[in-house]
Amino acid sequence: MIIEISTVSLLLLLANAALLAVATVALLRFRREARIQREFWQSPTGAALAGEPAANVQGRGSASERRNYAQSVMRLERQMLLLRKDFHRSLASAPDAGSETRTAAVLPFENAARMAKHGASVDELSARCGLSTEEARLMLKLHRSSSTRH
Repeated sequence: MIIEISTVSLLLLLANAALLAVATVALLRFRREARIQREFWQSPTGAALAGEPAANVQGRGSASERRNYAQSVMRLERQMLLLRKDFHRSLASAPDAGSETRTAAVLPFENAARMAKHGASVDELSARCGLSTEEARLMLKLHRSSSTRH
């Protein structure tokens, strides 16, 4: 009977050791997942998802890193304003869509279509509009008037 008790005790001891090992692995995984989650929510992406500015998140970095970040954002905002001004300036100086002041250099395909309607050849379209031979042939097929077709 003493042998049976020691075998049962040994089995219980092994079962406890196995449960302890499984619990330790589970705890380590939980800690790792918690660390990953914490790092994510402290990152700029997590802060943006949480609705907070990245600079306000604790642990984001040193004061100099936050200052550099803020300066980069301000520099990008200035560049955006300049680009927006240039864009609006170019829109204001662009010719009107219905204007007859547009040149062939600005709209080579419209000029090529007009020339094709008036019976221009492939060589003329290539030379005057800067089209490749294949593009000039396509323009002739699409825009040649029925009176000039053979």
